[in-house]
Order: sequence, then C-alpha cells, then structure tokens
Amino acid sequence: PWEEGAWITWIKQKAAFIGVTVSDKACEAILDRVGTNANLIVSEIYKLFVYSYPDHRIDEREVEEVVFDYANKSTERLTNSIGRRVLSDAIDALYDLRASGINHILIISVIANYFHQLLKVRLILEEEHVDLNDWNNIVRISSALNLNRGRVAKLVGFVFGRKSGEQASKDKNRPYLSYTIEEMKDILLSLFDLDIEVKSTALDPWFSILEFLCEKIPKVRH
Repeated sequence: PWEEGAWITWIKQKAAFIGVTVSDKACEAILDRVGTNANLIVSEIYKLFVYSYPDHRIDEREVEEVVFDYANKSTERLTNSIGRRVLSDAIDALYDLRASGINHILIISVIANYFHQLLKVRLILEEEHVDLNDWNNIVRISSALNLNRGRVAKLVGFVFGRKSGEQASKDKNRPYLSYTIEEMKDILLSLFDLDIEVKSTALDPWFSILEFLCEKIPKVRH
C-alpha cells in the first residue's frame, strides 16, 4: 500500500498481531520517522512492544521516545535537494547515503513520502490562497493534513522573520511550487514502478534510483 490511510491500517494490523494497540497518531508518527519500509516498521513495532510493557498501548509520545527517525535524520539533505531541484546536490546526497549503508528501499520510501506530502500541500494551497509567512496558517495546514508543523514549514518555504505578504525570491525556496501537480503525480507513479523494479530484478538498485533522479529532478525545458 502507498496511500497513508492504507499504511495506517496495515500498521495497526501488524501491531495487533504482535500484541500492541497503536493509535492513529502513533501510526502517522511511525510513517513520518520510518517511511513505508515494511521490514523497518515491523522491527520498530517489536521495540515498541517491549517498551510499552505491561499494557502494550502506543501513542505518539512513545513513538517519539523509541522509534529512530530514519526518514528525517538520514535523508533530509536528499529531500531538500529534490525540493530545490538541484540534481548535483541530490546525487551527492544519494552517494553519501549509499556509503552509510542505509537500505535502498528506505530511500525510495522516503522520496515517495516526500512527494506525497508535497502534493497534499500543493493541492490544499490550490484551493485557498493564504499568507505563508503567517505561522498560524502553517499550524492550520499542518492540522488539516495531519503533517508535522516543521515539515509543512519546510515544504512551503516558511522563514521566521519574513514579513507578512513578502514573497520568497525563487520558487526553489518554496518546494511545493518546484513541481507541477502533473509532475508530482507522474513521479509518484514512477516511484511505485521503481519500488517493484528494485525488488524483482537483479539490477543495481542504487543505479535505478540514480537514473530516476536524473530523469525526474531537472526541470523540463519547453
């Protein structure tokens, strides 16, 4: 499953099988930290099972205390480069991640999560025009989309101290504007295909991810 709702259901089912009761907020926090890597999610659920003895009930607080923040701490440089559409930086970040020994499936999951969040922010902002220099609007969007406030702030290019109404100098400072809605939808479909490809062929998965970045990150010139 790639949709967030389907993943939440999947996590709850796995957790129940292991013997843990997990709230929706906890599931969202797990996805934010681990991405859509099934093996890593199950591993973290087992950690939560031990940590939550004897009642084995998990909320967002327990996730923040126990679950390692793979998605944000290890890959932020990569997603930031993708958001700015700077291919050279994205490639450098990818090579560093490969050298660190991180799982290639996690990288694909993180990129997919990033574009899924980027698309959700773009769609809600297509419906209503708000002042993105107003922190109250960041909080409201975060609540509406069930996303971390810090994540939403990065996706829209929020900067503390920028005056209300003042615009970012370039679209690359507003990642949600770096890609068209059609591009984001196409990229998500391509990532689904990429995920299947690296799991079912003998091709070097890192080369496949590199090929994806080279094809999708640079702006298409008309």
